[in-house]
Amino acid sequence: MNSIVRKIALTLALLMAQQIQAQSLVLLGGLGMTPDASLDLTYQVVKELDEKEKVVAAWSGDKLLYTVSSERLPAGWTDPDAYFKGLMRDLRSTGRTVTTGRSGTYTTGSPLTGHYLEYRLKDAAQPEEATMVAHFLTDGSTAFLSIATLIDAGAADQMLNDTQRLFKTASVVTGAAVPPAEPRAEAPYVGTWTMTSAAADDKTTTAVIALREDGSFSVDARMRGKPVFRGVGAWWVAGNRLVWNYTGSTPELPVAQRKEEDDIVRLEGNRLRLRAVPSGQERELVRE
Repeated sequence: MNSIVRKIALTLALLMAQQIQAQSLVLLGGLGMTPDASLDLTYQVVKELDEKEKVVAAWSGDKLLYTVSSERLPAGWTDPDAYFKGLMRDLRSTGRTVTTGRSGTYTTGSPLTGHYLEYRLKDAAQPEEATMVAHFLTDGSTAFLSIATLIDAGAADQMLNDTQRLFKTASVVTGAAVPPAEPRAEAPYVGTWTMTSAAADDKTTTAVIALREDGSFSVDARMRGKPVFRGVGAWWVAGNRLVWNYTGSTPELPVAQRKEEDDIVRLEGNRLRLRAVPSGQERELVRE
């Protein structure tokens, strides 16, 4: 899943736009659709969201209303209720406030059945609430998750209605028609890492840092087995920097310290060397 913090920060610097006019559209993973001609959609890269992945963007004239990202889920993930429950749990675990809204099901012209859940997120580091609609489509053996993210505050009802219309045309596409997936900038860094900091007084601190595919992270730092710091938030790679945005921590971080950046010095196998900005202090992480 894509990072919520980056979605909230979305701007209109859009690249590689492709107009969709009542033609077949095949998303990554093999989710095919035939959008209604009345929907003003493009399929494009939004640089502020991801430098490589295309999303569906909905417009009213030159006003961006919402975007839709999609992914094929791993084998075995075919229960929408269990998936939505886990999604809400994972979002709350990063310190965000999550409230759920409208939900329901719909049929498509294929064996896929659609399930949707509207929800709103509030991040302590962001002043605005984010509105999303998750669509879970499955035929019992294959499943896709698509997330619609509201950009224009007045288009919440339209986003919910439009995306249902869009996904009611969904089907599973196989073969050469499926576009190849572009590797995400974050992919090489996903995993659980350990960092050890030795002090002169023999008070060694060990931190376990989990960088997850959905853009969330957690940190658990301990000294002699006792917790000294715990934090959660969102992470992403911007150019040659790894960016951390804390949404919660114990002890609580000052506002000015809730966003950190590290230059990526090198990644060799399961060893990652980072240089803190602006202090220049380097540290090495080892992937478990």
